Amino acid sequence: MEIDVQKLANEILNFTKAKSVFLYGSRARGDYLEDSDYEIGVLIEKDKYIGRSEIKEKFGIKGVSIFPFCYEDFIAGNPDTPFVKSIYLMDVISSGKTLAGEDVIKNLPLLQITLLDVIQDVGFNLGYALAATHSFRNGDNTTATLHFIKSCLFGTRDYAMFKKQKYSVAYDDIAAEAESLGLGTYSDLPVIANKLRKGEVALDEKSLFKNISYLNQLIEREASEVYNREGNVVLIK
Repeated sequence: MEIDVQKLANEILNFTKAKSVFLYGSRARGDYLEDSDYEIGVLIEKDKYIGRSEIKEKFGIKGVSIFPFCYEDFIAGNPDTPFVKSIYLMDVISSGKTLAGEDVIKNLPLLQITLLDVIQDVGFNLGYALAATHSFRNGDNTTATLHFIKSCLFGTRDYAMFKKQKYSVAYDDIAAEAESLGLGTYSDLPVIANKLRKGEVALDEKSLFKNISYLNQLIEREASEVYNREGNVVLIK
């Protein structure tokens, strides 16, 4: 799936009168696959704001997800996103690429990532893991695989953040970092997730259920124990 993303960004900028249009996610990081979506962020000033439905009506392109944000909220570190804000912004700032308008993300300060942020993110990834099992049982292997990959690898990144105070952006880097985390019986999961991402193996039900235990019994439990003992410590500055 190849799209002239630069041309699209210019058209979005002209239509929305945005301050900035940027690419993020795997397409920006460079670890995308052939069928990976293009994730585009649009920073629009509050008095000119256009919602996602209006933008989708104008630019409804398969394989492209366009997310408008209020510019003032975004630069204040408060983007309208269901994801943990500090982790979401870390990913955007670390690997995002401005395509049109002002290079806003280049000048954004990184937010601190705390232990509570990580615990919340693990909970989010656990939701993805549960959704993966539901999709698998309903015969939707494509969605199940996507949710398994994201929940496992992003959960592994959470574990690396509170164990080693290290934030990895690319999927391959997360999988490589997993080798030094002492995952024990769960050490095969990040390997499986990364191979699934590259189409080298097929998803199986055993891995789905093991992933739920990995997130819940290892990562979330250990992070919660540290939180109860030491409080909401800063992990990434």
